[in-house]
Amino acid sequence: MELGEKRALRKRFISLALPALLEQALIMISSVIMMMFYGQIGVSAVAAIGAGTLLCSVLQAALAVLQTGTLVLVARLYGQGRISDAAGLVTSAMRWSLALSCGVSLISCLAAGTIARWTVGTQDIQLLTQTTSYIRLAVWSVPFTSFSLVCDSALRGGGDMKTPMRIALVCQGAYLVAAYILIFGLWRLPGLGLTGAGLALVAYRALEFTLKGIRFINGNNPLHLKIFTRPKPAPGLMRRVCRVGLPTTGEQVILQLGYLLTQRPLALMGSSVMAAYQVANSITTILTQTVIGAGNAAATVVGNSLGAGRQDIARFYAREVALWGTGIICVLSVVLYFCYPTLAHLYAKTADFYQAALGMRLWFMLATPLICLFNLLLGILRGAGDTRTQMVASNMGLWPVRLALYWLIALKFPQHAITGVAVTVFLDFAARVAVQAVRLIRGKWVKVEV
Repeated sequence: MELGEKRALRKRFISLALPALLEQALIMISSVIMMMFYGQIGVSAVAAIGAGTLLCSVLQAALAVLQTGTLVLVARLYGQGRISDAAGLVTSAMRWSLALSCGVSLISCLAAGTIARWTVGTQDIQLLTQTTSYIRLAVWSVPFTSFSLVCDSALRGGGDMKTPMRIALVCQGAYLVAAYILIFGLWRLPGLGLTGAGLALVAYRALEFTLKGIRFINGNNPLHLKIFTRPKPAPGLMRRVCRVGLPTTGEQVILQLGYLLTQRPLALMGSSVMAAYQVANSITTILTQTVIGAGNAAATVVGNSLGAGRQDIARFYAREVALWGTGIICVLSVVLYFCYPTLAHLYAKTADFYQAALGMRLWFMLATPLICLFNLLLGILRGAGDTRTQMVASNMGLWPVRLALYWLIALKFPQHAITGVAVTVFLDFAARVAVQAVRLIRGKWVKVEV
């Protein structure tokens, strides 16, 4: 590959990555501010919202087959110049996404009490009540979120990173304003606390759903959504979506269920430890969430390259993203380490809460580069359609490492809960990255059929 071609490829990746990075940065800033809002409600509220958010992640994971399959197939079809097939595929995926997500949200709302008892236990009645209340509201954000994620996958597969960024700018700003008013009140409007946080989440996702739906209804969009006509994607495309996406669905469902199950041993360690974990996780999100944007761009360029039959270009992108990404992530992680006490103080308003969050500082910061690298390599492998490797990597780290050690700490070493929780996060992602690295080095990922 000549030097000029390499420069052109780097330029294309940067042009795709910058809007995606900005979009994820907006989401990250919003999540940091929202966690500060939650901290003002109380320690139990932070823990309840964390449990409710994990449940929503489980429900969204069950629909990941459509999101991942759409991204991979649209990227391949664009690389092959089959735009009309891509449009029919996207319309079908959107309809299935709405139908399935409404069903799982209804079931989860009806079973909110049981789910809350299963995740946070019954020893803290206030935490149980708040978790149940939040779940009943938050699950209705899932249909809107699922549809929006399919839209994002379709746009990114076609190389459009700017539209999700523009919509994120509008929606995140509206979310923060609505959340502040609903949680704390304004003038004569009373603050609703935890209930306001749930309502703000649903309203934000509904706005996102509306704006992205309008973008696809617009006839100028190559992936135009035909509402009143039956989509006719090429035969076999939806089966290919399922073949690519089902391993991701299996991975995400098992993974998110594992995360949900970690709430029980965390609850046994005390609400302060549970809330401190949410704070430490939110601080690391400052980097990890932003890096997802680069991973999305990597998935697009790798998928387009393989669709065009250029395995050499796909390998070039994988190598460049991994090497440059690792270096930049390590530098930024050091900066975040020194900013951690200040950020933790913004979240935690009590001394015990602050000290618990500070106790997780070292190991969470050591885990941050691994989490970021995991998201980068995830984008590369997902763009190639290699979703089975991700299923193996994620579940090897979570179940035999994190979940098992959480229960061991909660039952046998509760005095080391704060440090132990942070160490297990580090070990979890170290195991995941090791599996990804072996797969990439062997090179078979470019030969995966989708």
